[in-house]
Amino acid sequence: AAPPGGPGDGPPLIADVDGDGCPDVARWNGRVLLVRLAGSAAPPRRYRLGRPGDQLVLGDWNCDGAATPALYRPADGTLLAVDEFARRVGDRVEAARVERRAAGGRARVVRGANGCDTVVVEQRQPAGTGGP
Repeated sequence: AAPPGGPGDGPPLIADVDGDGCPDVARWNGRVLLVRLAGSAAPPRRYRLGRPGDQLVLGDWNCDGAATPALYRPADGTLLAVDEFARRVGDRVEAARVERRAAGGRARVVRGANGCDTVVVEQRQPAGTGGP
């Protein structure tokens, strides 16, 4: 088992990262994303990404059938999405899209009926403002 705060910590994220139609399991500890491909005996893939405070979501942003990461930075509202994972150890992947969203929110994925996903940033309701 990974030590607390180590790779493999964090809630499971379920998405088809290799586009084979089967859900894969990923875990992100705020710095390292560990992806275990369904039906594979290979060790999990590791990707270093994000900064402290970032929120990671997985979705199919370019409609190719494979889910990739998007990072939302609540501190300034930046959303960074990539269209592919690094293919080899040491490869860098640049964000395919950088967008501005509202700061201080919570990111979630909305699955599209056409196979294209989007990131929605929901604003948090301050205590005592009548929110749910």
